[in-house]
Amino acid sequence: MLLAAIITFLLISTYPSLISGPSHSVLPTPNIIKYYQYTKIPTRFLPPDPKNFHKVPQDGSGRGSDSHNSVIISHLPAIQTFLLISREDSRNLYIMKKTRIIATNGPSVASARKVWMMIVPMVAVCLMAVLLGATPAEAAKKKATKEICITFDELPVATSFSEVDHQQVTVDLLAALKKHEVKAAGFVVGKNINGQHDLLGAWLNDGHVLGSLTNSHQDLHLLAVESFLQDLAAGQAAMEPMLSGFGQEWRFFRYPFLHYGNTVEAKREVRRYLAANDIVIAHATVVVEDYFYNLTMEKLGEEIDSADYFNLRDDYLEHVLDAVEQAEADATQVLKRRCRHILQLRANLLNAVFLDDLLTMLEEQGYRFISLDRALDDELYFAPEAYFGARGVGYIQMIRESDSDLLPAE
Repeated sequence: MLLAAIITFLLISTYPSLISGPSHSVLPTPNIIKYYQYTKIPTRFLPPDPKNFHKVPQDGSGRGSDSHNSVIISHLPAIQTFLLISREDSRNLYIMKKTRIIATNGPSVASARKVWMMIVPMVAVCLMAVLLGATPAEAAKKKATKEICITFDELPVATSFSEVDHQQVTVDLLAALKKHEVKAAGFVVGKNINGQHDLLGAWLNDGHVLGSLTNSHQDLHLLAVESFLQDLAAGQAAMEPMLSGFGQEWRFFRYPFLHYGNTVEAKREVRRYLAANDIVIAHATVVVEDYFYNLTMEKLGEEIDSADYFNLRDDYLEHVLDAVEQAEADATQVLKRRCRHILQLRANLLNAVFLDDLLTMLEEQGYRFISLDRALDDELYFAPEAYFGARGVGYIQMIRESDSDLLPAE
């Protein structure tokens, strides 16, 4: 605390001199740029040598160099930003919005001073937050009053129309979850494991829980109940050795396509089987159509135009936020209270790329992330339903649209 106070004082007291500044010092800034990065694009979505980028001379003289830790490349008119690619993190392309003064290793005195003029106030604000007893991130968490569980369907990785690096998708999803301290749940299609036990093991090693999405991800509404139960049992069997080996206590199941059965008999038989085998149903309240957006991302290919990238990201995040807000409205209407929500996503390329942004958005909306078992402890998920619609919808909506004649008497 004392050290933070001293540093804050020094930064504030020296800020005026930075503005007028001595003319004899040169401030190397190979890493400072990262303090005000706006966002990033994984470089695997960019061409190896983008022809529409050109290096911006660091001092305006036209003399660029490849020997620096960082390389600045020109702004794209479509989004009016400057781009920086850091060789210390070669997987990401960093985007600085409306940043017109950028210095690399060995800049001119004037440009270096301008960088510090931008950074000093930001650092001082962060240190003041520490002095007041909380970092900005901690302050956001303290303000969180709503709860949501993050879940993923179709592990190891959702089926796709294009070639997808399963290892990379898994790494990126887990990295975003770890960054936001999320303990998620994943639901596995048994036949798609196909020797990829290391990918599932990575989820379990990071403290997440796994459940089954049947063996072949078939639709209960299109199968005889006996066939569906066989597929359900095969999916559980495919997962059991790994779950037992990792010591996972509970066994979870999610209905493929959120189809719980379109007849009374189908609902009853499946629920009876699940109860007899101590398998917990993992419902969802926030249902998104991320598979549509994932198709759009796949169509963009490996060399994604930056404008298309940001448009897709913004459209997708807006779609998720709309679904969350609708689920909150449903809870208010049906339950007359807030509930512990469960968000259904898919383990696909789209979420591997945008999950960090999605989780940040939810935090900014006042959500804190909870485990599946805590979410399912909400009384909502013990309520009966008699929904026979063709669409897979969230559990609150299932209750709202249930056939009242088939619900138990209150």
